[in-house]
Amino acid sequence: MNKAVQYNAIIFLLAFLVIAMTTTIDTPDTDESCAYCGSTIFEHDPICVRDCTADCGAPSYFCNFACLSAYIDERNLALGDACEWSPE
Repeated sequence: MNKAVQYNAIIFLLAFLVIAMTTTIDTPDTDESCAYCGSTIFEHDPICVRDCTADCGAPSYFCNFACLSAYIDERNLALGDACEWSPE
């Protein structure tokens, strides 16, 4: 499996977990900005993310999967959160 396919699979799984773990559904304000790039989220394809490891705090909004992906990468949020595989 090439790196792009693996990366897309991780993003898809993350999106699924975000949807599965939401606590309430609230529509953000029309001028809500992206947590990564600052663009107005409704000018794109918005995504809502909550950190449900501790009380599902306030949501963070991203204008699309690219911004969410960049946010995760720059903060190394996926490191150490996956199973490790060894061919041995």
